[in-house]
Amino acid sequence: MNYPDVAKQVKTALDGAKRIVVMQAGNPDGDSLSSALALETLLGQMGKDVVLYCAIDMPTHLRYLDGWDRVQKDFPSQFDLAFVVDCGYWRLFGQFEKDYGRGRLPKDKLIIINEHDLEQDMECAINVQDIQAVSSGQIIFELFTALDSKIDKSAATFIASSIMADTLGFTSEVVVDKPRVFEVMAELVRAGLNLGELQDKRFEQMKISADTLKYRGELLGRVEYFGEGRIASITIPYDEIRDHSQEFNPTVILDETRLVTGVAVAIGFKQYVKNGSLVRVTGRIRCNHGFSIADELAKTFPDGGGHVYAAGFKVEGTDLDFEDIKQKIITRAVELLDSK
Repeated sequence: MNYPDVAKQVKTALDGAKRIVVMQAGNPDGDSLSSALALETLLGQMGKDVVLYCAIDMPTHLRYLDGWDRVQKDFPSQFDLAFVVDCGYWRLFGQFEKDYGRGRLPKDKLIIINEHDLEQDMECAINVQDIQAVSSGQIIFELFTALDSKIDKSAATFIASSIMADTLGFTSEVVVDKPRVFEVMAELVRAGLNLGELQDKRFEQMKISADTLKYRGELLGRVEYFGEGRIASITIPYDEIRDHSQEFNPTVILDETRLVTGVAVAIGFKQYVKNGSLVRVTGRIRCNHGFSIADELAKTFPDGGGHVYAAGFKVEGTDLDFEDIKQKIITRAVELLDSK
């Protein structure tokens, strides 16, 4: 990625823009929200009027980030420029399409910031895609540094949060052969980042009630193993999503199976019901070191994708056959693991 050249294009677009919307897809995570807040900070310093948009409410586990409550579900009727962060795929903007239609986002007003090594199907004016970056936040750092923008403590904290989210606190193999990210973190510390302060906020938001701790124990007892113990899986029915998801994402319990001998990949299923029928199934995929199959596994279904160690998928329809969906993913996971 030639950031100086791209920065010139972005500067030209920004020079003619006053009101800017920063968009997240319908599956917000630590990278997307942190990147959106970093952009809001940096664009605000330029005197821009920034609107943060996402079609769904911010999950509780992301609310340690100051400014999460400024993200709104109403897309502005008037804007001069739009940034999409951490995504370039229409399939993850399904609710936006239903509410407004693709025509509400003309390509000549769109800039995409995305680190994913996948084909994009959103047409845009400027595509800031850097697969050597570990997160969209890192791309924002590089881009605005090339724009000679000042990275202050606030922006540095959001960018660092983005990087920490997508590297799992620098424990993911995504950082292998990417030394630049460590140099970026050093620059963020020089800009005022307090990593201890950021981690304290992360840990504070992770605290749970005694009832949720009990529920976590019940979930561990429901974990299933497939493929000669290489695949750990759990299924979360709709009533548990409704009752627990605001405080705790139940499929995250599978992260603990990374410590189980022989487990290579963990797959968490969520079931969504409407009028008694199963209308949506989502999947959360996480892989252990050395088993980089998450993105390929997610692409078992059209609405799937992500990183090689962390990915997800979605299946929507009417009266879905969950066992068929589950079997397809498990079978594909075995195939991919056998090919390693």
